[in-house]
Amino acid sequence: MPVLSSQSPTRIKAREWIIVLASGHATPENIADIKVWLAQAPAHRQAFEAERQLWQGLQRFEQVLSGHGAQSEVTPVVPRRSRKKRWALMVPVAVAMGVTLCFLPDILLRLRADYQTFNGQVATYTLPDGTRLMLDAQSAVAMHYTKNERRVELLAGRLWVAVQHQDTRPFRVAAIDGVTQDVGTAFFVGRENERVDIAVTEGHAFVGKQNAADRTDLLVGQAAHYRQGGAVVRDPPVDPEDVAAWRYGELIIHNKTVAEALQLVARYRHGSTWVWANTTGMDRVDAVLRNDHPDDAILSLINGRGLKLTHLPGNGLVITSAGH
Repeated sequence: MPVLSSQSPTRIKAREWIIVLASGHATPENIADIKVWLAQAPAHRQAFEAERQLWQGLQRFEQVLSGHGAQSEVTPVVPRRSRKKRWALMVPVAVAMGVTLCFLPDILLRLRADYQTFNGQVATYTLPDGTRLMLDAQSAVAMHYTKNERRVELLAGRLWVAVQHQDTRPFRVAAIDGVTQDVGTAFFVGRENERVDIAVTEGHAFVGKQNAADRTDLLVGQAAHYRQGGAVVRDPPVDPEDVAAWRYGELIIHNKTVAEALQLVARYRHGSTWVWANTTGMDRVDAVLRNDHPDDAILSLINGRGLKLTHLPGNGLVITSAGH
């Protein structure tokens, strides 16, 4: 596909959509309109991606404005009044750019996702073929159903699927650079940074890297993981009942630091949670908690550990050391 000119009507339209998203005032109707526009032609998605990369490149300018960029060897002499005027203009620009760069990844994820969950939300969906899909909190998937395959792309978070087999098309879950394919199965796939974890709760599945002939077969209670650019690695067996325990309101925490455990629980709160406590040296956490009562779970984690809670408006929560 030829590269579109930056002044082509398609690029200009893509730029307008990016501006709408970056404004922080995009409505659900805006999001729906953008998705329709992106689906109309491959050139639309190409133009949108080009404009998105342009906006991401603005981060270099933000670093310069904040004093972290490279300094020129020769600093021109500028009258004091001119410098004040220049900074008066640069500060709001830097703030606007910082806000845009902060929220743009979330906006782009929302654009790509067909199903998405947020803090405090675990959801169940019935897909067009009858497959049951469950998403953990803070998760997102994109659907790619064609005449040849049923493919679910895990964009963020964790999913569990019970696959409907009356449809003969292969069912696959893609995450990063690997694919898990169903062979009469219910299974879990989760991604965190550049790592993807897979575990089978019913039946049989196999896992492989894209464009690679080798595959790893997994039966009930078997698990594996892979990292971006790496091979599939088998993990120790797991109890199928413990896999994706969030499906039935449980959160199983094994060998995590206190800070890590608190952040895991925070995923299920309707509101922001900040851990501003020094938890170094505290015993690691092994626990089974209720994720449908996250505030009670947090209380159980901080009990006896010298931590305190401060509640903020909007259901915010700050966890600090008791002496602060």
